[in-house]
Amino acid sequence: MTPQRAAWRLTACIVALAAVSCTGRTEQPLISRFFSASRLRDKTALKDIATVVFEPADQGMVTDFVITAVSPEEHDGNTVSKRVTLSAPVSNMAGTVVQKTLVVVMQRAADHWMITGVVASPASPRS
Repeated sequence: MTPQRAAWRLTACIVALAAVSCTGRTEQPLISRFFSASRLRDKTALKDIATVVFEPADQGMVTDFVITAVSPEEHDGNTVSKRVTLSAPVSNMAGTVVQKTLVVVMQRAADHWMITGVVASPASPRS
């Protein structure tokens, strides 16, 4: 193997690893802010990042989550959106924690992303 070919393979591996490790990184801070503001019902903070609230009394509270998938951006006319799938322990007001899969819908608004929807599907209670 020539040194140029070895260098090319090394570069390709580094780029692939960087792409895998970056999945969800741009969405993580926005989604964290969303769940934090929703937990506090801070509609002033939410107005700049979301058009919806994850209501603590009805939907529960998310304090931690793992991004499991990010869809490619979808273009529909002037609208750009994507879906971010999360796995999160969701606690209700009684303190019961249920592991759920959440799909967060994000839409591009001018120069930033807005959260425009959250759909939850229950999994099993945590023991």
